[in-house]
Amino acid sequence: GEVIKISDTVLEAGHRVGPAELGLIASLGIENVPVVRQARVAFFSTGDELKNPGQTLEPGQIYNSNRYFLAASIRALGAIPVDLGCCPDSADATREMLERASQQADCIVTTGGMSVGEEDHVRKQLEIIGDVLFWKIAIKPGKPVAFGHICQSANSSATPFFGLPGNPVSSFVTFHLLVRPWLLKIMGHTAPQGKMLSAVAKFDSSNRGKRLDFLRGSAAVNNKGELEVELFNNQSSGVLSSIAGSNVLVPVKPGQVICKGELCEVMVLSASGDLRL
Repeated sequence: GEVIKISDTVLEAGHRVGPAELGLIASLGIENVPVVRQARVAFFSTGDELKNPGQTLEPGQIYNSNRYFLAASIRALGAIPVDLGCCPDSADATREMLERASQQADCIVTTGGMSVGEEDHVRKQLEIIGDVLFWKIAIKPGKPVAFGHICQSANSSATPFFGLPGNPVSSFVTFHLLVRPWLLKIMGHTAPQGKMLSAVAKFDSSNRGKRLDFLRGSAAVNNKGELEVELFNNQSSGVLSSIAGSNVLVPVKPGQVICKGELCEVMVLSASGDLRL
């Protein structure tokens, strides 16, 4: 009775079971505990220009980074990634891939094909075999993102769908803002939203546009014990190193001005929700 007494609550429902929690449960002699089933997440990329690492690039082609970040991100959340690879740029192939994904998973995530180009087929096919609840949101990066459902038949349940932009930074940011909390919520987490902290800005920034900006930055504790945040030097939405070199997102509202030395909000950028210092 020194550590845990009779009638004490050891772990609340919605608490993620990690190594320490497993040891604690075992120390009480408990053999089985009720848990929420892991979500199965089917995902694929679109684009004839995409190649996998190790393949030779032809003119106009790029390596598919979204495929690998999605698999790792889904797994880090405790869900099961179902990798369907890359879908060719055609309406028929896109529809077939969406239908196959809906039969294998609890949720579908795609990257690319969400804009208005001739070869952007994902949203168009979703409207044919399902529904689109929204398309485009006022954030930067990540405007052309969609959410909807794939409907197999009138007697079957619809499969939720997230269509993320093909741009790697936009895809990463929208996954963190939208897909991550949704997946955590359906897997029983009681606090699925990203953790927000206050930090001292080491930069000047202003948002003169109409969208909510999410700047990539690195937060660290200074010699005074204060949390400071500095922006990555290149905020272009095509620079994936701005994600790899950052541990927070700095939201800047339309019309907002952040001056060096002021406090600003930062959103922790990690699967666990903990700040990596």
